[in-house]
Amino acid sequence: MPKKLLLIENDKNVMACSRMLFQHYGFEVDAAETLDTAKGFLAKNKYSVVVAELCLENRTESEGFDILEYIKATAPGTKVIIVTYLCDPAVKRKALEYDIHGYFEKPISFDKVLKLISDL
Repeated sequence: MPKKLLLIENDKNVMACSRMLFQHYGFEVDAAETLDTAKGFLAKNKYSVVVAELCLENRTESEGFDILEYIKATAPGTKVIIVTYLCDPAVKRKALEYDIHGYFEKPISFDKVLKLISDL
């Protein structure tokens, strides 16, 4: 199971709970609320997996796609899982074009995300 994880989430409560759960299962977790913070972490660290919300500061999926582009360009071996409130099939199709490893719509059981990560 990967041990170094970047969590990108704009909801502070979801971030705090997710971070605590990932740490409980042995992950070293960095957490970013903004696109710029996420890019900073990615520039300085190598992650086995990134778990990201598509909507960050501007509440549109464009920031999520910006981070997917950044990961593809700078860390192509990084596994990416999207966990988002967006329930739009067109957004999901676009996200899948980035060869992500999972796409979940919130609310989602943490166990499902953990299971996917353990299967990577």
